[in-house]
Amino acid sequence: MTEYKAQIVCIAIVVLLLRYYIRNKQLHTVATTTYRSMVLILLMNLVFDIITVYTVNHLDTIPIWINSLTHRIFIYSLDVFIFLLFWYLFSYVRAKIHYKKLCKALFLIPIVYSFLVAMFGRLYFIQTARTNYSQGPVVYTVYFSCGFYVICMLVLCIRFGNSFRKGQRKGIIGSVVLCLIACLIQVFFPTVLMSGAFETLILFNIFLSLENPGEYVDKQTYLINQYGFFTVLEDRMIDYDENLILSAFILESDIGKKETFMMEIERIFNERFHKCVYRSSDGSISLIVSKRTESKSVDILLANYRSMIERVAYENTVQMTMTTRFCDSKKDCPRNIVEEIVKKQNELTEELISIDKSTGVKNRNAYEKRLQQLNQDHSKLEHFWCVLLDVNHLKQVNDTLGHEKGDELIRMTANILSKTTQDVGEIFRYGGDEFIVFLQNIQKYQLQSLLLAIEKERQEVVKAKEVEIEFAMGYAKWNSMEDRYIEDLVRRADQNMYITKQNMKKMENI
Repeated sequence: MTEYKAQIVCIAIVVLLLRYYIRNKQLHTVATTTYRSMVLILLMNLVFDIITVYTVNHLDTIPIWINSLTHRIFIYSLDVFIFLLFWYLFSYVRAKIHYKKLCKALFLIPIVYSFLVAMFGRLYFIQTARTNYSQGPVVYTVYFSCGFYVICMLVLCIRFGNSFRKGQRKGIIGSVVLCLIACLIQVFFPTVLMSGAFETLILFNIFLSLENPGEYVDKQTYLINQYGFFTVLEDRMIDYDENLILSAFILESDIGKKETFMMEIERIFNERFHKCVYRSSDGSISLIVSKRTESKSVDILLANYRSMIERVAYENTVQMTMTTRFCDSKKDCPRNIVEEIVKKQNELTEELISIDKSTGVKNRNAYEKRLQQLNQDHSKLEHFWCVLLDVNHLKQVNDTLGHEKGDELIRMTANILSKTTQDVGEIFRYGGDEFIVFLQNIQKYQLQSLLLAIEKERQEVVKAKEVEIEFAMGYAKWNSMEDRYIEDLVRRADQNMYITKQNMKKMENI
């Protein structure tokens, strides 16, 4: 068993690595798929390494055809591993290589030729005092093939070394150097069986520097994170000219509810569509759809995805909005696309914290920010108006009918303002029962028409809902002689509203 110790240790390391790798999420990229293949090929190589060590040293008891077959598999699996290592490196730089299809075809020639020789070429065994080993055209062809791919890797490292990030560059160069050393030892010292140990070191080195799944997983939701999303998108845009990104932006301030929704979407899409869902920003999830099929099929697929997300959002009472982004690999940059998603999410988050949840209009926080903006530049305030509205009898409604009725009264007032002024002004909930509307570039006759429209809408709501809604309104126009800040304009509108309110009370008492 002593001669098998190194192989057994290597197998144990590879199995543990494979177990950890499979249990974690992996990216669906060419590099990741290649790495998984490398793990499996190495496992097979190590197993046949043990078998051939036994069979080659028992030539008198093991049939020659078994010796020949196991050696051919072992030798060729070594060649395949070196080829996959080259292909792994090539996958990272293929975007920068012209005539990719032609290059791929040329790079396949040695491994295909090596396979044919491994199957049908001559193989014989040399006996020495220390150990026996195989030689012949099969071995020489594999050496040539491995040498070809090692040289190609060295050329890629020299030519495109600066294309890798610092950590990636160290990992790739280290792996290529280990590969070169292993090949040289195997060629000049055929009785020293160290190839499996070097291959294991290469695999582990790549895992630590490039393929650790933990780097791509969001710790809160266990979805593929933004960095993983960028990596997959970059990979897809190399192989496919047209890609579509379906993004759902979650408009929830409750972080727990938002992340639960993300995990539910990921579970459903994984089970039903075998589709990966990415956490493309703090508050959004995205899907990547490559246009491999006809556009009609893609449209149906996207419609199904949208329908599923909407249904889950409805069942979980989650507010969200969706966008579809077309990506042209010849014009678009993956980094810019990710930045667009983040920017969109930030804008929606800003809107979310600026909206009054009860009424749907802008809240006091948004009002304060708007004041700051308006106070910075008074040059555009020539026809700027402020309308202040106060709901009448709200305290009485709260005391007699309850706060729910009072809240309903506030919501109906906000709806009246939204319906009549949203297209021409900004509506803010100024206080518990007060609203402010800022109107820009409005003439006085237009303001009068707007106030009449508000009153008409109020009357229609009263008639339809059979509820009593009354509010007092006051307005004022920006006057640079009287107003130093927008707050001065609001103060004048408030005074006019108070006068209106007092007149309404006098009318009620008559």
